[in-house]
Amino acid sequence: MTRLSADFYYNQIITGRGIFGALQNRMFGQDCKCQCGEDETIKHVLMECPVWAQQRDKLTESWSIKEIHELVHLPGFNTYAVNIVKSLFDSHLTNWTD
Repeated sequence: MTRLSADFYYNQIITGRGIFGALQNRMFGQDCKCQCGEDETIKHVLMECPVWAQQRDKLTESWSIKEIHELVHLPGFNTYAVNIVKSLFDSHLTNWTD
């Protein structure tokens, strides 16, 4: 088993739990739609959503055909994913406190 060094944000990606709307909907009945109108799953946010397309343009092209569980071990994915989740977290906190 490979051990990953993770933080609060990366743990949400690894475990599939946390800020993502699909989980929030299942657990708490909150709106599960992404800013773009699609269901807000981990895969959608990190690999498909047009809102994050500019950040995704910097990724290695071969990553687009991989599943999240395959990507968590690749160098560079951690930084990319954590930046997205931090931004998502900040945007959700803003919406929840308004």
